[in-house]
Amino acid sequence: MHGGSFLDDYLYDWPWLRHFERAWAAVYDIIYVPSNYLAQATQPWISKKTKVFPWGMDNYNQNNNTQMDHKDIDVIFPHRLASDKGIDDLITIITEMSDIHFTITTSQTQSVIRNNPYFKQLSEHNNVQFISAQSSPEHLRILKRSHIVLSCARQENFGYAMMKAIISGCIPIAPN
Repeated sequence: MHGGSFLDDYLYDWPWLRHFERAWAAVYDIIYVPSNYLAQATQPWISKKTKVFPWGMDNYNQNNNTQMDHKDIDVIFPHRLASDKGIDDLITIITEMSDIHFTITTSQTQSVIRNNPYFKQLSEHNNVQFISAQSSPEHLRILKRSHIVLSCARQENFGYAMMKAIISGCIPIAPN
């Protein structure tokens, strides 16, 4: 399990989802979660069944070339523009570090992301660029060009974006 409606600011907040997740969880004797954070964040009806089973970075298979990639991106933020990803903190950091260039990658197209209120706030900063709707190979090339990967999320259920960035040669900066 990588998340659920029992978490604050969860991605999916449909009224029926809590009931579905509870029924789903009742079927299993053990529910594996990839982090201690998620194990502690589960509600009592799940926590007695929860076992932490982290995915190591070796689960992410990347074709690493022996040549050194050119690092021309200061800081990359490869996360959704949602409150659970700490966007308010990101905006503060970007504002206070106006001499550092930030690249924000999104899987959504530019036309979709334009409606996001965080996109509008972040677009006001001259030191921010957006790269949207890149393919997996393009995204890996962008990660390899980045010095630092930044996460402002106060929780981390799985950390896939951070793992990909670290394996691509980024220095991780994260809360706590």
